[in-house]
Amino acid sequence: MPAWHRRRVRPTARVNIGLAGFLIASLAGCGGSPATSTPPKGSVVATAKTAPSPVAPTASPVLSPAPQIGWRAISTPSDLGSAQLRDLAPFQGSLVAVGATDDALGVIWSTTDGQAWMSSAGPTTLDGMLLAAVAVGDPGIVVVGWSETDAIALFSPDGISWSRQQVPGSHPGSSIVAVAWQRGRFVAVGGGGEPGAAVSWMSTDGRVWTRVSIIEEGNQESLNGVAAGPDGFVVDGTHRGRAAVWTSSDGNAWKRTDLPGSTADDPGRLRYAGGHFFLPVTGGDLFTSTDGQLWLRTTVPGFGVGVFDVASIPGGFIAVGRSSEGSQPGVVATSDGDLTRWTLQPADPVFDGALAVGALAWPDGAQLVGIGNSLSGESVFLLADPAALVNP
Repeated sequence: MPAWHRRRVRPTARVNIGLAGFLIASLAGCGGSPATSTPPKGSVVATAKTAPSPVAPTASPVLSPAPQIGWRAISTPSDLGSAQLRDLAPFQGSLVAVGATDDALGVIWSTTDGQAWMSSAGPTTLDGMLLAAVAVGDPGIVVVGWSETDAIALFSPDGISWSRQQVPGSHPGSSIVAVAWQRGRFVAVGGGGEPGAAVSWMSTDGRVWTRVSIIEEGNQESLNGVAAGPDGFVVDGTHRGRAAVWTSSDGNAWKRTDLPGSTADDPGRLRYAGGHFFLPVTGGDLFTSTDGQLWLRTTVPGFGVGVFDVASIPGGFIAVGRSSEGSQPGVVATSDGDLTRWTLQPADPVFDGALAVGALAWPDGAQLVGIGNSLSGESVFLLADPAALVNP
């Protein structure tokens, strides 16, 4: 199964991240051990943490009866090939998904309806780029990741023409693993290639990037994700081996909050959705906050491996993840708008053969779109009617 769907393993040695070093693929059956792929030192691919994933599912995707009463899976168009998709975001009436193929070719795909997907990379060469996250701001769209030689930041004003931007201080082993936009600036976080060498950057236009200081070096800290709400930015990571968050109203001055828990808590993908920040940790537990400083911990039932992503849908929220290691399928849970409790949804045949590692409701709320992978390692897009999931 793709390496970036597994929980993070803190690296101990420099790793070549070319070709199969980033993503690699499937297991024959449930008992095999997946090939290990490690991100650059000092950085954690949010996927590895967020999507603590999974060994491969156990059957080929099966269409649900209809999107009104469940999910349906759409395979990647043959002309696109297959990729391990990592993140998606709305942009100018479309959804944009980013990731990379098994031979380290970055992909930027888009759709206007959730069903027909096409490449949006244009003539830009993405060979050797491992793309991990995407963010949209007033100037345009930013896609981040890394290569064997440096951290990657791509910018496009229109989602069609892309330019690669210089990332200050970037070198072999550097990476950018997450990016967010708020209050007239992008903030990105990643690693510098050595243990504890967490790095962060800021840009007002997506083109010119400068270093910003979020943590104090030498405190066994890592920065793994960033999300933005109306009041500013929240960054997640670890401090002295425990889950922590940093908050800032402007991207310049930062305040750390240590989260209650143990060193076993492995922070996952940080999201802002529906007025809440969501931070999954090990074993289906989920921290929620409205301001990034006061956090409440709850458990999503049935998510033994963990929550991969959370999205806001009309009437509440939806979480996608995996029930347990081995042959168990992906799982979905929903909650009302007050987050009083999470309800595990009935098993859907789609998730016998596909995993959703990311989810996002269309801006008008009429359709829920998920990105994931099938048993054979092919890209899969998942569609559902969010209203039917909250009020079946």
